[in-house]
Amino acid sequence: MPPFIAFMCHAPTTEYQYLEETLQEYEIGQYLIGHETSPYQHYHFLVEMTTDDYHLFAERVFRKKYKLRGRATKDNPRQYGKIKHIDTLENLKSYTIKDGNYRSNMPEQDVKKIFEKSYQKQEKKKIYEEIAEHMEANFEFNFTYSNKYAQTTEMHYEENQHQYRKNIQNIKLYIINYLRINTDINMCRSNINSYTQFFLKKTMKLQDDQKNLIIYQLLF
Repeated sequence: MPPFIAFMCHAPTTEYQYLEETLQEYEIGQYLIGHETSPYQHYHFLVEMTTDDYHLFAERVFRKKYKLRGRATKDNPRQYGKIKHIDTLENLKSYTIKDGNYRSNMPEQDVKKIFEKSYQKQEKKKIYEEIAEHMEANFEFNFTYSNKYAQTTEMHYEENQHQYRKNIQNIKLYIINYLRINTDINMCRSNINSYTQFFLKKTMKLQDDQKNLIIYQLLF
């Protein structure tokens, strides 16, 4: 069977049956589908599926049927997308079904074990994931300088430092606002920095070199 791939889409609970039945029309192996209602209605998919079949499924379902956006714009979040790399498969299995509203073709006993280890039972990890997921859908980095890696002159390097520091400030303000509205967590410098670093590690909006530079600016 092909390896697992992970992807998501924005759609209401009423579409569960259609999404599962359409997915089953492709040459897939095991799958987990989880639906969540916060911070918006959306689905997580973890499927043994070829990349080619994913693109066919996405074109048919996400783009043609639901007319979803595959890229975020200034005022509108991305509405579907595929995770580029799965770090830890077992953790992602738990994350996919963490809210308990899931469907799968795996043995029920196996799925139960996955759910028991889910992030839903680990509130600290859950809030990290919630913030990162919300920011991945809604936060936009702002790089306005011409040389984003700033390796040619001292002037470009100084400009680079300023841009990364400004983006870090914007991330922290976004996290503070999210925590203030959605949680009762007591905020301090250390936990805001931890949430910021977690998001920067997970985001798919930056290249690896950009992640290294912005995390360096955060830490030093």
